[in-house]
Order: sequence, then structure tokens, then C-alpha cells
Amino acid sequence: MVHTKQPPAEVMHVVDAYPPKARQTWQSLRELILETANSLPEIKPLIEDWRTRYEDTLTFIGNREVRLPLDAPLPTEPLRHCIAMAFTYHARKKALS
Repeated sequence: MVHTKQPPAEVMHVVDAYPPKARQTWQSLRELILETANSLPEIKPLIEDWRTRYEDTLTFIGNREVRLPLDAPLPTEPLRHCIAMAFTYHARKKALS
């Protein structure tokens, strides 16, 4: 079951100021994050490094940003993998030590 709690009012205030296409992209990305979070087992090691795997699909900025164009569909599967890696980062790091 997908978590449906609304974001805090402060977040929605910022999102409401986005242009319509950006709001739509934000909502699609939020839904993808929540779906991915709800589908993960407690620990699921993901072997391949996502930066290398998706360098042709996603634009990475620094260590924490994935830049998404507003005029193209969300690259759902690469993003799902990145989201899963983010949600399981500490568990995987702990399992390796």
C-alpha cells in the first residue's frame, strides 16, 4: 500500500508556486519514491553502482542531485533503482562493515 500522507504545508507552498509542468513532474516523482519505498524488503543489496549504470539516462550534479528535464517523461526504472539505493544506503553500508 502506498503511503498517502500529504507533504508539510511549507513544502506544498513551494510546490504550488512551481509552473504546472514542474508540479506534475514533482508529483510523479513523489509517487515513484513512495511506491519504491513501499516495495522494498528490509535489506536488498543492489550491486551495481547507479551513477555508472545510468550515466546515459540521468544527469547527476555533485553527490546528491539528479537533474530531470521537465519536457520529457520521467525515466521511471532508473529513478526507481536510485530511490531504492537511497532508502537502503545505511542498511547496505552496515551489512558491508
